[in-house]
Amino acid sequence: MVDPITSIGIVTSLSKVPSHYVAIKWTKDTHEEADLGKENILRKSSRFLVLEKRPCSVSSPHDVLVELAIVANKDAVPPNFTLIDRTLDTRERCFKGKYLCAKYDAWKPSMTAITDVVVFKNPRDALKGHTLVGELSEQRVLACVLSALGNSPTSKKKAPVLPSEVPRKPVIYNPMSGVPFELTRDCRVGDSDDIMSRYSVHPKSREAIEDQYFFDFSLERTLKAS
Repeated sequence: MVDPITSIGIVTSLSKVPSHYVAIKWTKDTHEEADLGKENILRKSSRFLVLEKRPCSVSSPHDVLVELAIVANKDAVPPNFTLIDRTLDTRERCFKGKYLCAKYDAWKPSMTAITDVVVFKNPRDALKGHTLVGELSEQRVLACVLSALGNSPTSKKKAPVLPSEVPRKPVIYNPMSGVPFELTRDCRVGDSDDIMSRYSVHPKSREAIEDQYFFDFSLERTLKAS
C-alpha cells in the first residue's frame, strides 16, 4: 500500500531538502529538471517541490494531504486550506503572483487522499490517472494522484484463534499383535480320544511333587554361616 503525503513544501535547492522529505526532481512527461522557479537576466531563482510521506494506522494517525489548489495573489485562500508561501530552507517567498495551497484531513481507514504529486511540461495527453491542479510557472504544470487508502500494513492484525486441542486417546499396544494363533499340529491330526490320551493330565501327590522339586539349600546355609 502507498503511504499518503503528510506534508508538502518548496525548497530553493536540491541540496537543502529537509530530512524525511523527497524532492520532485524531474518532469513526468519530458524528464527535464522540475524547477518551478523563474530565470531572469540577473539570476535564476530555483524552486523545487518536496513531499513527506508517512505510514498511517489507527494507532499512529496523521493529517494527510487531500487537496491542492493554486490561487493568484489577489484571490483569497480557499476555506480549510493552508497557504504555502515560504520556502522551507531559506524562508523566501515561494512564487511571484501565485500561491500553492494545501488541504489536510485527519487520516481515516479507506479514505481518499493524495499519494503522489508530479510536475508536467506538456500535460496534454500525459494526465491519464492524474488530477490537474494548475500551472505554477511557465511550462510547469502541477498534477496529483488520488488513491483510496487502506489499513496500514503496520497495524497489527489479530492472530487467528486456534481451535482447542482435542485430547488424544491413549494407544494400547498388544504384545501379541501380529502373531498368528495356531494349534499345534498334534492337536489337529487324529481323533479327539487319541489327542486327549496323548495330552492327558496325570495329577501328582504332594510327596511326588516334593521329591521331584526338592532342594536342601545346604550350600546356601554354609555360605551364610561363614
